[in-house]
Amino acid sequence: MLPINFELLANETPELASTWSRLRDWFAQHPRVKFVDLQRLARELSDVDTIDLALAMQAMVKHEMLRQIYRVVTPEGVLLDQDFSSLREIPERMSDRFHTHSFDTS
Repeated sequence: MLPINFELLANETPELASTWSRLRDWFAQHPRVKFVDLQRLARELSDVDTIDLALAMQAMVKHEMLRQIYRVVTPEGVLLDQDFSSLREIPERMSDRFHTHSFDTS
């Protein structure tokens, strides 16, 4: 992942200063992260308002510091390693990680 310019983001949206600070710390603690699971991020930054966190993520996507993707979780709770650019790209049925069963993605 490319370095994120938190100074630019903080200057653009100073009302999110505390959110940018927490995100800067989180990314520093996870330097090798290639995929940000928003549920995990919200859980680990539980002291950050969820609306502020969502606004911050939108700003990072807008500035192409992050790319929004979608992934599918199997009925067993396993996150599949296939990226989709939009919800429309996700097929109605997919195979589990061992390709032994298929499931409805709705």
